[in-house]
Amino acid sequence: FVGTFGTAQISAHQIALNLASVTYMVATGIAAAATVRVGFEYGRKEKTELQLAGRTAVVLAMVFMSITALMFALFRTVLPSFYTDDAEVIRIASMLLWMVVFFQLSDGVQVVSMGALRGMGDVVIPSSVAFTAYWIIGLPLGWVLAFIAGWEVYGVWVGLTVGLVFASVVLLVRFLKKSKQVVFEDPKSLMRNA
Repeated sequence: FVGTFGTAQISAHQIALNLASVTYMVATGIAAAATVRVGFEYGRKEKTELQLAGRTAVVLAMVFMSITALMFALFRTVLPSFYTDDAEVIRIASMLLWMVVFFQLSDGVQVVSMGALRGMGDVVIPSSVAFTAYWIIGLPLGWVLAFIAGWEVYGVWVGLTVGLVFASVVLLVRFLKKSKQVVFEDPKSLMRNA
């Protein structure tokens, strides 16, 4: 529904989304590594190593995303100028980059936590959390703020940010709890029950 706010807001939205997506790809790579490392340790039944692999991946993502958040904050008016010379688009995009600054950490934590949980074979609850964060919290809140509160594109981004923060907190807490309470089942008993 960003398309209803005019060309300057659409353009600024796309610029901010593109810049956020570049850093998200690095976090996605860290998440893939977390899935493999946590899954490997889960298969070896090494609880301590499993916890270490997951926590290390989360910290790595937090460090990287914090650095990129700082870069977005420092260069929020410069980065949009690589895309356009339209002053209004640059102004709006630089404001949206403040939202990117605030959700960078959450974006990295949520994707890496989901990857670590995937490595433990936990996919149903994390998928439900993601669905809730984006479709039940983020999108409706963004719509209300955009159209009812009149925040337009900024409201959409606040909704997205709130959804990401929710997902990151819930998924990280789930990984930390599950990795402490993990019970390794005998693969043969799993096959008998199948």
